[in-house]
Amino acid sequence: MRPNIVLQAPIFSQSGYGAHARDIVLALWDSRQYNISVAPTGWGGSSMTSKLPQDVQDILTFVAGNPIRQNAAFTFIHLGIPTEFRKVSKTCNIGYTAGIESDVLPPGWSGGCNLMDAVVVPTAFVQELFVRCGVTVPVYAVGEGVDTTVFNNFPKDSSWIDFPTSFNFLTGGQWLGNNPDNDRKGIGKLVRLFCEAFADNQDVGLVIKSTTVNNSSPDWHITKSKLEALKKGREFPKIHLLHGELSEAQLASLYVHPKIKAFVSCTSGESWGRMVAEAAASDLPLLLTGWSGYKDYLLAGAVTYFDYELATVPGEALGAGTFVPGMKWAWAKDDDVKRYMKRCHNGYEVAKEWAIRQGEHVRLNWSRDVTGKQLVDTFVKIIQPANIVVPGSMELKSL
Repeated sequence: MRPNIVLQAPIFSQSGYGAHARDIVLALWDSRQYNISVAPTGWGGSSMTSKLPQDVQDILTFVAGNPIRQNAAFTFIHLGIPTEFRKVSKTCNIGYTAGIESDVLPPGWSGGCNLMDAVVVPTAFVQELFVRCGVTVPVYAVGEGVDTTVFNNFPKDSSWIDFPTSFNFLTGGQWLGNNPDNDRKGIGKLVRLFCEAFADNQDVGLVIKSTTVNNSSPDWHITKSKLEALKKGREFPKIHLLHGELSEAQLASLYVHPKIKAFVSCTSGESWGRMVAEAAASDLPLLLTGWSGYKDYLLAGAVTYFDYELATVPGEALGAGTFVPGMKWAWAKDDDVKRYMKRCHNGYEVAKEWAIRQGEHVRLNWSRDVTGKQLVDTFVKIIQPANIVVPGSMELKSL
Protein backbone atom coordinates (compact mmCIF):
# COMPACT_ATOMS: atom_id res chain seq x y z
CA MET A 1 0.00 0.00 0.00
CA ARG A 2 1.35 3.40 -0.94
CA PRO A 3 1.81 5.94 1.87
CA ASN A 4 -0.72 8.76 1.83
CA ILE A 5 0.17 12.40 1.19
CA VAL A 6 -2.35 15.18 1.72
CA LEU A 7 -1.32 18.42 -0.01
CA GLN A 8 -3.04 21.71 0.75
CA ALA A 9 -2.17 24.00 -2.16
CA PRO A 10 -3.61 26.34 -4.86
CA ILE A 11 -3.31 23.78 -7.66
CA PHE A 12 -5.85 25.53 -9.92
CA SER A 13 -4.59 29.08 -9.37
CA GLN A 14 -2.98 31.10 -12.14
CA SER A 15 -0.11 32.31 -9.97
CA GLY A 16 3.47 31.46 -9.16
CA TYR A 17 2.31 29.42 -6.17
CA GLY A 18 -0.26 27.71 -8.38
CA ALA A 19 2.36 26.71 -10.95
CA HIS A 20 4.63 25.47 -8.17
CA ALA A 21 1.78 23.47 -6.65
CA ARG A 22 1.15 21.75 -9.97
CA ASP A 23 4.83 20.88 -10.27
CA ILE A 24 4.75 19.27 -6.80
CA VAL A 25 1.70 17.18 -7.68
CA LEU A 26 3.22 16.04 -10.97
CA ALA A 27 6.53 15.10 -9.33
CA LEU A 28 4.72 13.01 -6.69
CA TRP A 29 2.43 11.51 -9.32
CA ASP A 30 5.30 10.54 -11.63
CA SER A 31 7.19 8.92 -8.76
CA ARG A 32 4.36 6.37 -8.26
CA GLN A 33 5.37 6.17 -4.61
CA TYR A 34 2.42 7.86 -2.91
CA ASN A 35 -1.34 8.01 -2.80
CA ILE A 36 -1.98 11.73 -3.30
CA SER A 37 -4.95 13.73 -2.03
CA VAL A 38 -5.15 17.48 -2.58
CA ALA A 39 -7.18 20.07 -0.70
CA PRO A 40 -7.29 22.93 -3.27
CA THR A 41 -7.06 26.52 -2.08
CA GLY A 42 -7.14 29.89 -3.81
CA TRP A 43 -4.28 32.34 -4.00
CA GLY A 44 -5.22 35.92 -3.20
CA GLY A 45 -7.35 37.42 -5.93
CA SER A 46 -5.68 35.50 -8.74
CA SER A 47 -7.78 33.90 -11.47
CA MET A 48 -8.19 30.17 -11.91
CA THR A 49 -6.12 28.66 -14.69
CA SER A 50 -8.04 27.49 -17.77
CA LYS A 51 -5.32 26.53 -20.26
CA LEU A 52 -3.68 23.48 -18.73
CA PRO A 53 -2.77 20.49 -20.93
CA GLN A 54 -5.55 17.92 -20.75
CA ASP A 55 -3.36 15.24 -19.14
CA VAL A 56 -2.34 17.66 -16.37
CA GLN A 57 -5.96 18.77 -15.86
CA ASP A 58 -7.01 15.12 -15.54
CA ILE A 59 -4.37 14.41 -12.88
CA LEU A 60 -5.27 17.51 -10.86
CA THR A 61 -8.98 16.71 -11.05
CA PHE A 62 -8.31 13.17 -9.83
CA VAL A 63 -6.13 14.10 -6.84
CA ALA A 64 -8.53 16.88 -5.83
CA GLY A 65 -11.30 14.27 -5.62
CA ASN A 66 -9.24 11.53 -3.98
CA PRO A 67 -9.98 11.62 -0.23
CA ILE A 68 -7.95 9.21 1.84
CA ARG A 69 -9.54 6.49 3.92
CA GLN A 70 -10.90 7.69 7.25
CA ASN A 71 -8.41 7.19 10.12
CA ALA A 72 -5.61 6.31 7.67
CA ALA A 73 -2.15 7.67 8.36
CA PHE A 74 -0.89 10.46 6.12
CA THR A 75 1.81 13.06 5.69
CA PHE A 76 0.47 16.60 5.48
CA ILE A 77 2.14 19.15 3.18
CA HIS A 78 1.03 22.78 3.17
CA LEU A 79 2.19 25.01 0.31
CA GLY A 80 1.69 28.60 1.38
CA ILE A 81 2.71 31.33 3.81
CA PRO A 82 4.39 30.14 7.05
CA THR A 83 1.98 32.05 9.31
CA GLU A 84 -0.73 29.72 7.95
CA PHE A 85 1.17 26.49 8.74
CA ARG A 86 -0.59 24.11 11.13
CA LYS A 87 0.00 20.56 12.33
CA VAL A 88 -2.73 18.45 10.75
CA SER A 89 -1.14 14.98 10.70
CA LYS A 90 -0.06 13.13 13.84
CA THR A 91 2.84 11.56 11.94
CA CYS A 92 4.50 14.13 9.68
CA ASN A 93 3.84 17.77 8.68
CA ILE A 94 5.84 19.61 6.01
CA GLY A 95 5.69 23.34 5.36
CA TYR A 96 6.40 24.28 1.76
CA THR A 97 6.88 27.93 0.84
CA ALA A 98 8.55 30.21 -1.68
CA GLY A 99 9.71 32.38 1.21
CA ILE A 100 10.11 36.11 0.89
CA GLU A 101 12.44 38.42 -1.00
CA SER A 102 13.93 40.46 1.82
CA ASP A 103 16.82 40.55 4.26
CA VAL A 104 14.80 39.23 7.25
CA LEU A 105 11.63 37.21 7.85
CA PRO A 106 8.33 38.86 8.81
CA PRO A 107 7.02 38.38 12.36
CA GLY A 108 5.53 34.94 12.90
CA TRP A 109 7.20 33.22 9.98
CA SER A 110 9.90 31.38 11.92
CA GLY A 111 7.35 30.34 14.53
CA GLY A 112 5.03 28.97 11.85
CA CYS A 113 7.86 26.99 10.30
CA ASN A 114 8.90 25.58 13.67
CA LEU A 115 5.43 24.06 14.11
CA MET A 116 6.22 21.69 11.26
CA ASP A 117 8.57 18.71 11.11
CA ALA A 118 10.46 20.18 8.15
CA VAL A 119 10.28 23.05 5.68
CA VAL A 120 11.03 23.04 1.94
CA VAL A 121 12.00 26.20 0.01
CA PRO A 122 13.09 26.70 -3.62
CA THR A 123 16.65 28.01 -3.29
CA ALA A 124 19.65 28.11 -1.00
CA PHE A 125 19.12 31.88 -0.88
CA VAL A 126 15.80 31.36 0.91
CA GLN A 127 17.14 28.46 2.96
CA GLU A 128 19.93 30.62 4.40
CA LEU A 129 17.46 33.40 5.21
CA PHE A 130 15.15 31.02 7.11
CA VAL A 131 17.94 29.43 9.12
CA ARG A 132 19.53 32.79 9.93
CA CYS A 133 16.18 34.16 11.12
CA GLY A 134 15.34 31.45 13.62
CA VAL A 135 13.86 28.45 11.80
CA THR A 136 15.16 25.50 13.81
CA VAL A 137 13.47 22.56 12.07
CA PRO A 138 15.29 21.12 9.04
CA VAL A 139 15.05 23.40 5.98
CA TYR A 140 15.57 21.80 2.56
CA ALA A 141 16.22 23.68 -0.71
CA VAL A 142 14.64 22.09 -3.80
CA GLY A 143 14.43 24.05 -7.05
CA GLU A 144 11.12 24.49 -8.82
CA GLY A 145 12.63 23.41 -12.13
CA VAL A 146 11.63 24.04 -15.74
CA ASP A 147 9.59 21.81 -18.01
CA THR A 148 12.24 21.56 -20.71
CA THR A 149 9.92 19.59 -22.97
CA VAL A 150 8.02 22.87 -23.35
CA PHE A 151 10.52 25.62 -22.56
CA ASN A 152 13.58 25.08 -24.73
CA ASN A 153 15.41 26.58 -27.70
CA PHE A 154 13.44 24.78 -30.43
CA PRO A 155 11.61 26.91 -33.03
CA LYS A 156 7.90 27.23 -32.26
CA ASP A 157 4.79 28.53 -33.94
CA SER A 158 4.51 32.18 -32.94
CA SER A 159 2.01 33.15 -35.61
CA TRP A 160 -0.55 33.96 -32.89
CA ILE A 161 1.24 37.26 -32.16
CA ASP A 162 3.51 39.79 -33.83
CA PHE A 163 5.09 43.09 -32.82
CA PRO A 164 5.69 46.22 -34.90
CA THR A 165 9.07 46.71 -33.23
CA SER A 166 11.93 44.51 -34.42
CA PHE A 167 13.96 44.34 -31.17
CA ASN A 168 11.93 43.70 -28.04
CA PHE A 169 12.78 43.16 -24.41
CA LEU A 170 10.41 40.90 -22.47
CA THR A 171 9.43 41.20 -18.82
CA GLY A 172 6.61 39.91 -16.65
CA GLY A 173 5.04 39.35 -13.27
CA GLN A 174 2.17 40.66 -11.18
CA TRP A 175 2.32 44.45 -11.02
CA LEU A 176 1.39 45.20 -7.42
CA GLY A 177 0.93 48.43 -5.54
CA ASN A 178 -0.56 51.85 -6.13
CA ASN A 179 2.80 53.53 -6.66
CA PRO A 180 3.96 52.27 -10.07
CA ASP A 181 7.61 52.76 -9.20
CA ASN A 182 7.59 50.76 -5.94
CA ASP A 183 6.26 47.29 -6.70
CA ARG A 184 8.49 44.30 -5.94
CA LYS A 185 8.67 43.12 -9.54
CA GLY A 186 9.98 46.55 -10.55
CA ILE A 187 7.73 46.77 -13.60
CA GLY A 188 6.94 50.45 -13.18
CA LYS A 189 10.60 51.23 -12.60
CA LEU A 190 11.57 49.26 -15.69
CA VAL A 191 9.01 51.06 -17.85
CA ARG A 192 10.33 54.43 -16.71
CA LEU A 193 13.97 53.50 -17.35
CA PHE A 194 13.19 51.83 -20.66
CA CYS A 195 11.45 54.99 -21.89
CA GLU A 196 14.48 57.05 -20.84
CA ALA A 197 17.02 54.69 -22.41
CA PHE A 198 15.26 54.35 -25.77
CA ALA A 199 13.46 57.68 -26.03
CA ASP A 200 11.97 58.16 -29.52
CA ASN A 201 13.46 54.88 -30.76
CA GLN A 202 10.96 53.37 -33.20
CA ASP A 203 12.61 49.95 -33.49
CA VAL A 204 12.92 48.93 -29.82
CA GLY A 205 9.96 47.75 -27.75
CA LEU A 206 9.16 46.37 -24.31
CA VAL A 207 6.72 43.45 -24.04
CA ILE A 208 5.10 43.15 -20.59
CA LYS A 209 3.24 39.99 -19.54
CA SER A 210 1.40 41.25 -16.48
CA THR A 211 -1.76 41.83 -14.50
CA THR A 212 -2.46 43.90 -11.41
CA VAL A 213 -4.59 41.26 -9.65
CA ASN A 214 -6.27 38.90 -12.13
CA ASN A 215 -7.40 38.43 -15.73
CA SER A 216 -10.59 40.50 -15.56
CA SER A 217 -11.49 43.32 -17.93
CA PRO A 218 -11.34 45.93 -15.13
CA ASP A 219 -7.85 44.68 -14.31
CA TRP A 220 -6.81 45.15 -17.94
CA HIS A 221 -7.92 48.79 -17.81
CA ILE A 222 -6.11 49.36 -14.50
CA THR A 223 -2.87 47.86 -15.79
CA LYS A 224 -3.13 49.75 -19.08
CA SER A 225 -3.70 53.01 -17.19
CA LYS A 226 -0.51 52.45 -15.18
CA LEU A 227 1.47 52.13 -18.39
CA GLU A 228 -0.12 55.17 -19.97
CA ALA A 229 0.67 57.27 -16.90
CA LEU A 230 4.33 56.32 -17.15
CA LYS A 231 4.58 56.86 -20.91
CA LYS A 232 3.15 60.36 -20.53
CA GLY A 233 1.73 60.44 -24.04
CA ARG A 234 5.00 59.61 -25.82
CA GLU A 235 4.53 57.50 -28.96
CA PHE A 236 7.96 55.90 -28.75
CA PRO A 237 9.43 53.68 -27.51
CA LYS A 238 6.62 51.17 -27.94
CA ILE A 239 5.32 49.15 -25.00
CA HIS A 240 3.19 46.07 -25.65
CA LEU A 241 0.97 44.75 -22.86
CA LEU A 242 0.01 41.08 -22.76
CA HIS A 243 -2.77 40.73 -20.22
CA GLY A 244 -4.51 37.47 -19.32
CA GLU A 245 -3.59 33.81 -19.38
CA LEU A 246 -1.36 32.28 -22.02
CA SER A 247 -1.09 28.56 -22.60
CA GLU A 248 2.31 26.99 -22.00
CA ALA A 249 2.72 26.65 -25.76
CA GLN A 250 2.02 30.34 -26.30
CA LEU A 251 4.39 31.38 -23.52
CA ALA A 252 7.12 29.08 -24.83
CA SER A 253 6.72 30.52 -28.32
CA LEU A 254 7.02 34.02 -26.87
CA TYR A 255 10.45 33.26 -25.40
CA VAL A 256 11.76 32.15 -28.80
CA HIS A 257 9.81 34.67 -30.90
CA PRO A 258 12.17 36.13 -33.54
CA LYS A 259 11.40 39.66 -32.32
CA ILE A 260 11.85 38.92 -28.59
CA LYS A 261 15.57 39.42 -27.99
CA ALA A 262 16.12 39.44 -24.19
CA PHE A 263 14.42 39.08 -20.81
CA VAL A 264 14.88 42.00 -18.42
CA SER A 265 13.74 42.56 -14.84
CA CYS A 266 14.29 45.23 -12.19
CA THR A 267 12.81 42.93 -9.55
CA SER A 268 13.67 43.66 -5.94
CA GLY A 269 14.02 39.95 -5.32
CA GLU A 270 12.84 36.52 -6.41
CA SER A 271 12.71 33.38 -4.30
CA TRP A 272 12.94 31.39 -7.54
CA GLY A 273 11.85 33.40 -10.59
CA ARG A 274 9.78 31.18 -12.86
CA MET A 275 9.87 33.43 -15.91
CA VAL A 276 13.62 33.89 -15.43
CA ALA A 277 14.18 30.13 -15.45
CA GLU A 278 11.91 29.60 -18.47
CA ALA A 279 13.59 32.41 -20.42
CA ALA A 280 17.03 31.01 -19.55
CA ALA A 281 16.03 27.52 -20.74
CA SER A 282 14.89 29.13 -24.00
CA ASP A 283 18.32 30.71 -24.71
CA LEU A 284 17.04 34.23 -24.09
CA PRO A 285 19.66 36.73 -22.82
CA LEU A 286 18.99 37.77 -19.21
CA LEU A 287 19.36 41.21 -17.61
CA LEU A 288 18.50 41.05 -13.91
CA THR A 289 18.95 42.73 -10.54
CA GLY A 290 22.05 41.09 -9.07
CA TRP A 291 20.43 39.69 -5.91
CA SER A 292 18.20 36.85 -4.69
CA GLY A 293 17.19 33.30 -5.51
CA TYR A 294 17.84 32.97 -9.23
CA LYS A 295 21.57 33.42 -8.61
CA ASP A 296 21.48 29.86 -7.21
CA TYR A 297 20.70 28.26 -10.57
CA LEU A 298 22.00 30.72 -13.17
CA LEU A 299 25.48 30.41 -14.62
CA ALA A 300 27.18 33.53 -13.25
CA GLY A 301 29.28 34.34 -16.33
CA ALA A 302 26.35 34.10 -18.72
CA VAL A 303 23.92 36.67 -17.30
CA THR A 304 24.00 40.44 -16.95
CA TYR A 305 23.40 41.57 -13.37
CA PHE A 306 22.48 45.15 -12.55
CA ASP A 307 24.29 46.68 -9.62
CA TYR A 308 21.96 47.31 -6.68
CA GLU A 309 21.68 48.50 -3.12
CA LEU A 310 19.71 46.95 -0.29
CA ALA A 311 17.13 49.60 0.48
CA THR A 312 14.26 49.82 2.96
CA VAL A 313 11.03 48.45 1.52
CA PRO A 314 8.86 51.50 0.71
CA GLY A 315 5.65 52.12 2.60
CA GLU A 316 3.50 51.48 -0.47
CA ALA A 317 4.74 47.87 -0.59
CA LEU A 318 4.17 47.01 3.08
CA GLY A 319 1.45 44.52 3.91
CA ALA A 320 0.22 42.55 6.89
CA GLY A 321 2.14 39.32 7.25
CA THR A 322 4.59 40.05 4.43
CA PHE A 323 6.76 43.14 4.14
CA VAL A 324 6.85 45.14 7.35
CA PRO A 325 8.63 48.38 8.33
CA GLY A 326 12.41 48.11 8.46
CA MET A 327 12.77 45.23 6.02
CA LYS A 328 15.07 45.64 3.03
CA TRP A 329 15.09 44.43 -0.55
CA ALA A 330 17.28 45.07 -3.59
CA TRP A 331 16.93 48.24 -5.61
CA ALA A 332 18.58 48.10 -9.04
CA LYS A 333 20.60 51.21 -9.87
CA ASP A 334 18.95 53.26 -12.58
CA ASP A 335 22.10 54.03 -14.58
CA ASP A 336 23.10 50.36 -14.63
CA VAL A 337 19.70 49.28 -15.94
CA LYS A 338 19.76 51.78 -18.80
CA ARG A 339 23.41 51.13 -19.64
CA TYR A 340 23.05 47.36 -19.83
CA MET A 341 19.84 47.46 -21.85
CA LYS A 342 21.62 49.64 -24.38
CA ARG A 343 24.64 47.33 -24.36
CA CYS A 344 22.43 44.31 -25.03
CA HIS A 345 20.76 46.11 -27.93
CA ASN A 346 24.01 47.34 -29.45
CA GLY A 347 26.05 44.16 -28.84
CA TYR A 348 23.41 41.52 -29.21
CA GLU A 349 25.60 38.82 -30.74
CA VAL A 350 27.70 38.64 -27.56
CA ALA A 351 24.61 38.61 -25.35
CA LYS A 352 23.16 35.74 -27.40
CA GLU A 353 26.37 33.71 -27.09
CA TRP A 354 26.10 34.01 -23.29
CA ALA A 355 22.43 33.04 -23.45
CA ILE A 356 23.16 29.83 -25.36
CA ARG A 357 25.62 28.78 -22.63
CA GLN A 358 23.03 29.65 -20.02
CA GLY A 359 20.34 27.65 -21.76
CA GLU A 360 22.48 24.52 -21.89
CA HIS A 361 23.27 24.86 -18.19
CA VAL A 362 19.64 25.32 -17.09
CA ARG A 363 18.22 22.59 -19.31
CA LEU A 364 20.82 20.11 -18.06
CA ASN A 365 20.77 20.92 -14.33
CA TRP A 366 17.39 22.48 -13.59
CA SER A 367 14.82 20.62 -15.64
CA ARG A 368 11.59 19.57 -13.95
CA ASP A 369 12.73 15.95 -14.23
CA VAL A 370 15.89 16.74 -12.22
CA THR A 371 14.21 18.86 -9.54
CA GLY A 372 11.20 16.53 -9.38
CA LYS A 373 13.49 13.66 -8.43
CA GLN A 374 15.20 15.89 -5.86
CA LEU A 375 11.80 16.72 -4.40
CA VAL A 376 10.73 13.09 -4.08
CA ASP A 377 14.11 12.14 -2.58
CA THR A 378 13.75 14.98 -0.07
CA PHE A 379 10.27 13.82 0.94
CA VAL A 380 11.64 10.31 1.47
CA LYS A 381 14.23 11.72 3.87
CA ILE A 382 11.57 13.61 5.81
CA ILE A 383 8.76 11.07 5.79
CA GLN A 384 10.51 7.78 6.51
CA PRO A 385 11.76 8.75 10.00
CA ALA A 386 8.19 9.77 10.84
CA ASN A 387 6.94 6.17 10.48
CA ILE A 388 4.06 7.31 8.34
CA VAL A 389 2.48 3.86 8.18
CA VAL A 390 1.55 3.71 11.87
CA PRO A 391 -2.17 4.33 12.50
CA GLY A 392 -3.64 7.14 14.51
CA SER A 393 -3.42 10.14 12.19
CA MET A 394 -6.06 12.79 12.31
CA GLU A 395 -8.82 12.53 9.74
CA LEU A 396 -8.66 14.40 6.47
CA LYS A 397 -11.84 16.24 7.39
CA SER A 398 -9.77 18.19 9.94
CA LEU A 399 -8.61 20.34 7.02
